Amino acid sequence: MTERLPIQSIRPPRFKLRREVGDLIDLKASMVARGLLQPIVVRKVGQTGQPSNKEWFELVAGHRRWVAAAELGWTDIEANIIEATDAEAVELSLVENIQRGELDPYEEADAYRYYIKEKGYGSGKELAAKLGKSPAHISQRLLLLNIPEEEFTRVKSALSISHAEQLARLPEVEIRDMADALIETKMSSDQAKAAVDYRRAGLSVEQAVHRAIEYADAPTPTLKGKQWDAHRVAREQIVLTLQQALHRVDFNMADLPDTEQAVWQQRIRAPLHGLTDVALKTEKEIGA
Repeated sequence: MTERLPIQSIRPPRFKLRREVGDLIDLKASMVARGLLQPIVVRKVGQTGQPSNKEWFELVAGHRRWVAAAELGWTDIEANIIEATDAEAVELSLVENIQRGELDPYEEADAYRYYIKEKGYGSGKELAAKLGKSPAHISQRLLLLNIPEEEFTRVKSALSISHAEQLARLPEVEIRDMADALIETKMSSDQAKAAVDYRRAGLSVEQAVHRAIEYADAPTPTLKGKQWDAHRVAREQIVLTLQQALHRVDFNMADLPDTEQAVWQQRIRAPLHGLTDVALKTEKEIGA
C-alpha cells in the first residue's frame, strides 16, 4: 500500500546499514527537478511488539531519500507501507542497498554480522539465498570485520578491497605493519595473498613481503598442507632462480646473430643448464 506520510511520522530504522548518508547534493537536485522517483519503504511501529500507533512508522528502505526530503523542507513523502518482521526489514533494506551499490563493504559486513550473529535471524547460507549472493561472499565480507575500520578504509583507498580481504586473515595486532608494507610496495592483490601466507607461516613482515615480490612464481606455504620448512623453501627458490635465469638467457639469445649464439651457448647456456640440472637433482635427493 502506497500513501503520502508526514515526514515527522517516520523514524530511522533501529539498525542503520549506512553509518553516513553521504553527499546528498545530486539526490536533492533530482528530487527538486523530478520529484521522488521511487517511494521509500516503511512498516508500522506496532508490528514489532511496541505500543501500537497508526501514526508512527519505521523506515525500512530509502534512508537517503527520507533525509534529503527533510532537508528540502518537504512535509510529507510517498511511502510503501509493508508488513515485515524485524528480520524481514533487515533483509529488504540489505537487498535494496546492495542492488543500488550504496553500501560500503565494511557496512555490508556489519549488517551481515548483525543479522547472523547478533540477532540470530538466520545462517550465512540462508541469508545468501535471500540476497542472491553466494555463502562464500557472505563469509568473505564477515572476514573484513577482523580489520579495524580505519585500517580497512586506509587500505581500500590506497590499494583495493581485495588487499583488505587478504589482511583480514592475519591477527589484528599484525595487520597495521603488513598494511604499511603492502601500501609502501604497492603490491598486487596476488602478491598480498602470498605475503600474508608467508607471514602466517612464520616469516617476518619484511621477509614475507620480499618473498612475495621476488619469488612470485614460487608456491606459497599452506597451513593445510605440509608444515613450513625454511630449508626446503630455500632449496626450491634456488632451483627456481636458476630456471628463471636459464629462461631469460634463452629469451635474449634469440636476438643474437647465429655466430654470437654459438659462443653464448657454449660458454654460458650449457654450464647454466648443467648447474640447473645439478640443483634439481640435489633438491630431490635432500628433500626425499
